[in-house]
Amino acid sequence: MITDPSLISGGDIRQARFIKLSTAADHTALESDANERIFGVSVDAAQDAPMPAADEDAAEAGDPFRYYGVGEECTVQVGSGGITRGALLKSDADGKAVLAATTGATMQWVAAEAIESASEDELARVVVRSYPHYPALS
Repeated sequence: MITDPSLISGGDIRQARFIKLSTAADHTALESDANERIFGVSVDAAQDAPMPAADEDAAEAGDPFRYYGVGEECTVQVGSGGITRGALLKSDADGKAVLAATTGATMQWVAAEAIESASEDELARVVVRSYPHYPALS
């Protein structure tokens, strides 16, 4: 189920990317940066086309857009290194899914859990999550 459009894009948001709430204005969102707390995942379809087009944005600045929220299953663009089914994922600097660290003392903002394995730049099915994880305490 896609959440009804209730957020406005604070900048261009690409398809199938982790999003975060903007601190600049109410009811706005931006693409997530590396290891940030996420709010959801942008839809994997172009805003202005009747079918998915990989070279178009899910939303342009100032436009309402659709997204998947916490607990929902969707697809997300995979970042560097690929992902493995069952792994905890976080956002990279481009809002793509990368593996959350499993060791070390740096807190990881879990953004999703992978349902399937995928290589860099592929779309992968995930369940959206949003919580802090401390690998050193696991």
